[in-house]
Amino acid sequence: MIAYLNRGIAYARKGSRERGIADLRLVIEQDPTSWLAHQELAWILATCPADLLRNPQHALALATKACELTKHQKPSCLDALAAACAATGAFPDAAKWQAQAMESPAYPAKDLAAAKTRLDLYRAGKPWREGGH
Repeated sequence: MIAYLNRGIAYARKGSRERGIADLRLVIEQDPTSWLAHQELAWILATCPADLLRNPQHALALATKACELTKHQKPSCLDALAAACAATGAFPDAAKWQAQAMESPAYPAKDLAAAKTRLDLYRAGKPWREGGH
């Protein structure tokens, strides 16, 4: 399953989101405990610029599961949960989870500026979309 996980992530990051979604769904089907597959699929479904691919409610369920699987200890899962909350219009929750992710000592310093941008958007009542706004 690691090959499908890696390929799904690669597809999504290169813009082939449909293919990435398919691979990540397969991983989750075969390994329901893969927090990374849950997190990555949640991120795509919450932040995809294409309306037809975005599915905020499913993103929220997936991100919640990723956080449960990691006991809310992975900042990347909290990031995905924040994005999913924002996609559903729950902006106070989105800001809360984004801030919590950023407070983690495990949060990559190189990603803090982008995280701050997302936090500011959530506080302004706007969702994050991949590829900018």
